[in-house]
Amino acid sequence: MNSRTRSHRLLPGFALYGAAVVLLSVSALTWIQRDQAMRTLLETEDRRNAALASAFANTLRPVCSTLFEGATEARKKGGAAAEALPEWESLQATLNTLRQGSPFATLAMVDGTGRAAYHANPARVGTTLPDPALRQALATGRSVSVFVSGVEETSVPGVPGGEGDALLVESWTPVSCGGVRDAAFFIRSDVTPHQARIQRMTLETALFLLLVLGGGYVLLLGVAKRSEAAVRLRYDEILAHQRVIEAQNQQLVEEVGERRKAQSALVASEERFRLVTQSTNDAIIALDGEGRIFFWNQGAEGLFGWSGAEMTGQPGERLIPPRLQQDTGGVRLWLGLGSNPVGGSDGPAHGVERIAARRNGDEFPAEITVASWEQQGEIFLTAVIRDITVRKQQERQDLRAYVSRIALSALLETGVESLTLQQQLESALDIILTVPWLAAQYKGVIFLLEGTELRMAAQRGLGEAVRQACRTVPVGHCLCGLAAQTRELIFVNEVDERHVIRYAGITPHGHYCVPILSQNVLLGVMTLYVHCGYPHSRDEEGFLSTVAMTLAGLIERRRIEAKIQHLAEHDVLTGLPNRRLFTVLLGRELAHARRNRNRMGVFFLDLDRFKEVNDTHGHEVGDRLLVEVSRRLIGALRESDTVARLGGDEFTAVLPELADEEAAGFIARKVITALNEPFDIQGVRCDIGVSIGISLYPDHGASAPDLMRCADAAMYHVKRRGRNNFAFWEPSDESPPEEDG
Repeated sequence: MNSRTRSHRLLPGFALYGAAVVLLSVSALTWIQRDQAMRTLLETEDRRNAALASAFANTLRPVCSTLFEGATEARKKGGAAAEALPEWESLQATLNTLRQGSPFATLAMVDGTGRAAYHANPARVGTTLPDPALRQALATGRSVSVFVSGVEETSVPGVPGGEGDALLVESWTPVSCGGVRDAAFFIRSDVTPHQARIQRMTLETALFLLLVLGGGYVLLLGVAKRSEAAVRLRYDEILAHQRVIEAQNQQLVEEVGERRKAQSALVASEERFRLVTQSTNDAIIALDGEGRIFFWNQGAEGLFGWSGAEMTGQPGERLIPPRLQQDTGGVRLWLGLGSNPVGGSDGPAHGVERIAARRNGDEFPAEITVASWEQQGEIFLTAVIRDITVRKQQERQDLRAYVSRIALSALLETGVESLTLQQQLESALDIILTVPWLAAQYKGVIFLLEGTELRMAAQRGLGEAVRQACRTVPVGHCLCGLAAQTRELIFVNEVDERHVIRYAGITPHGHYCVPILSQNVLLGVMTLYVHCGYPHSRDEEGFLSTVAMTLAGLIERRRIEAKIQHLAEHDVLTGLPNRRLFTVLLGRELAHARRNRNRMGVFFLDLDRFKEVNDTHGHEVGDRLLVEVSRRLIGALRESDTVARLGGDEFTAVLPELADEEAAGFIARKVITALNEPFDIQGVRCDIGVSIGISLYPDHGASAPDLMRCADAAMYHVKRRGRNNFAFWEPSDESPPEEDG
C-alpha cells in the first residue's frame, strides 16, 4: 500500500474524529456555562433572602420576644391557645405588612432541637420541622438555599407554590429574634424568568461556539488537504533521492575491496584500543604464553616505574616482590591462574588481590583482574592492575572504628550489669586488652584516686612483684603519678628515668598512662603495657582517651549508686546503719546462726536523760552527743558486732556467736561503763546513762521480729527498775513503762 492510498483512507476518519471533538467541546462548554450561571443565581438569591430575613428579624424582634415567653405554655394548651395570644395577631399583621411587595413567605421560630416555638400553622407549634435545609441552617448557623421545581403546595402553610415548570428558590435563614435562642425565616422566590434568560444565554453561547469551532474545523480540514498534497509531493521526492543514494552506495561498496575494508577496521580497532588503554590510570599489561610482557600502557609506567621499552619482553615475575617470588610459583599462579601454560583459553575475567613491587622496591597491595584469550593456537593474558593502598587503609580504619564501637558498647553494657566496681573495672580491662588492632600486651591496671594516692583497683596480667610495688602510687610519682598530676596522656616505649618504681625481674617495656577525668576532675589512671620500642600511634591515643572518658562515666555512676545506697541504708547523723539495713543484717546473722547452730544476741538500747540534755542545751548539742555515743558504742562492742540507730535516742545491736548469757552480759556492762563517762560537748558536760534490753537466739525467739520485740520489752523492764542497767527478756516483760525522757 503506497502513501497516497493511506492518505485517502485516513482523511475521512480524521474528519469524523474532528466533528465529534467539536460537538463534544460545544456540549461541555455549554454545560459548564449553564452550571456556573445557576450557581451564581442560587448564591444571589441566598444573599438577598438572608438580607431580607435580617431586616425582618429587626422589625419582628419586639413582638417575637414577648411571644416566645408564652410559647411553652401555648404549646401545652394546643394550637388554639397559641392563636389566642394577642402577640399572635400583632405578629400576623406585621407579617402581612412585610409580605406586601416582597417574596417573603412566612416565619417559623425553632429551639435548639428544631422544635417549632412559633409557626404560621398553629398545628405545627411544638413539632419538629422535617425540612433538611432547616436542620442544616440551624446546625451551621448560616443561610441555606435550594432549587425546587414547581409545586402546588409547600411545607409552610400560606406560602404560594409554583405551577408547571416554574423554578423556585427556598431559603432558610437563621436569625436571633428576641429571647428566642434559634429562629429561622422561610422565604421562597420565583426565579423562572432568570432560568429563561439563562437558557437563552446558554443557547446563544452554544450556537456561537458551534459556529466558531465549526468554522475553524472546516478551515483546518482545508489546510490538512493542502498539506496532504504537499506531503505526498515531498515524499515522492524523498523516494527518488533515496533510490539515487542507494544506487550510489551500491556502486561505492563494489568499488571498495575486502582487503582495504579489513585494513581500515584493524587500524580503527587498534587506535581505539590504544586510546582506551593509555587514558586509564590503571596498569594494563599483556603477557604471551611464556609469561613475557608484550604490552605495557602508560598507567603501568606510572604505577611500577618502568617504561614500556624496558618491560617489553621481560618476564612477568619482575612485578612480584623478591621475597615472594620463590613461594609464589610463577607469574600465572601470582595472577590467580593455574600452572598449565595452555589452560584457561578464552576464560572469563576474575580478580585477585596480591602484593606487587615497584621499580624502587616499594611494595603495595594490588587488585588484579585477569582474562585469557587465544589467537592462532597461542594463549595470551591481559591483566588490569590497580593500586588499592588507600582502599586497604580505609578498610583498616573502618575495621578499627567498628571494633572500637563494639568495645565501647561492651564497656557501656558493663554499667548495667550487677557487678561491683572492681568487677566492672576488671571486665573493662578484659575488653580493652582484647581489642585486636590495639598493639598492647595483655597487661594493664586501673588506679583510682584516694586522697593524694592512686590505689590499684583492678589489674590484668601483672606479676606479684609489680602488684606489690604498685599497690599504691603517690600523685606525681612514677609515670602513673605524673599522668595523674598533669592530667595528660603519657606514652613511653622504654623504661626511662621517669619510671621511678623498679622491682625484681623488670623487663624492657613501654606504657600508655591515660588519666581518667570527669569534667576535669581526676578519678584515676588507666595504664597499659606495650612492647619496648613500639611506635606512637595517634589512633590508639584517641581510642584510649575515649575509653578513659567512658570509664569515667561508669566510675561516676557506680559511686553515685553507692552513695545513694549508703544514704538509703545509713543514718545521716551518725553514719550507723538505719532500721532498714539493720533488719537485713539481723536476718543475715540469724540465718548464719541457724545454719551453724550458734547462739546470738540482740541489744535494744535507749539513752537515759537524753531528752533533758536536748531540751536544756539545744538540738545541736543533742546531735553532737548522739555522734559521740555512736563512737563509744562502736568502741565498746566487738568487731563482729553491728550497731544501728533506729531513730531518736534508740539504738540496736546484733551480737553473733555468743557463748552464753554471761558473754552478752559482759558486753552490756562494757557499753554501760563507756556511756556513763561524762561527755564534753562544746564545753557542756553531759551525763547520761543507757538502758539495755537483751534477747537471745534461740532462747527467746527464732525470728527477727520476735528477737526485736523481746529485746524491746526487756529494755522497758530496765526502765521500770531504775534505768542505766541491762536485763534479759522474761515472759513478764510485755508492758512498756511510761515515757521518762
